[in-house]
Amino acid sequence: MVRAYSTIHTHSHAKPGCDSVYGARPLKRAIQSELENVLAKEILAGHFGPKDTIRVDTQGGVFSFEKA
Repeated sequence: MVRAYSTIHTHSHAKPGCDSVYGARPLKRAIQSELENVLAKEILAGHFGPKDTIRVDTQGGVFSFEKA
């Protein structure tokens, strides 16, 4: 089990996923493409182990991951 936590304010990354017609679906896709897919590639590359806690941060709109 990998644990991840973030110090990022959610409203700073919610803008790309906001849509008054489609609700949260665009937000879900934004989270998947911007966060989950990138983190999954880092885990598959061996940068994190099964019991690691991962700190998620952002700078300039780009997520970064490090062992906590």
